[in-house]
Amino acid sequence: MHLIDELDIADAPVREFHGAADDTTLAVTCLDYITRLNAAGKDAIMTEYPGAHHGFDNPDARLVSVTQSAQSSRNCQRREENGKILNVETGKPFTFNDACVELGSTVGYDKAATEAAQATVKKFLTGVFRLN
Repeated sequence: MHLIDELDIADAPVREFHGAADDTTLAVTCLDYITRLNAAGKDAIMTEYPGAHHGFDNPDARLVSVTQSAQSSRNCQRREENGKILNVETGKPFTFNDACVELGSTVGYDKAATEAAQATVKKFLTGVFRLN
């Protein structure tokens, strides 16, 4: 998704942690934004965890595939224009009735990915706040 002024963010580091197996919010979409931030001179890094799904850091999320009720706009290209979110393919306002919206996604806790992300955050914050 492309939003107006999406690159006009605080001059602070951005760290994004993503499950590589996330089929709810695709990693490639987030990486695209991280790449645009970097091109704009921002300090942005995305870390992917192989095999980890959506909600990988939620210990209450048992691994489950939600096929019938979970809507996903993972394959919808959208952009903001005049205060509205448009479906790039149709040029019309995006709705969850658009043809690009799909059903089904997988969520689930991944202990190894969670621990790795937590260690990375701890190391980063220790450095930022000089907590050595």
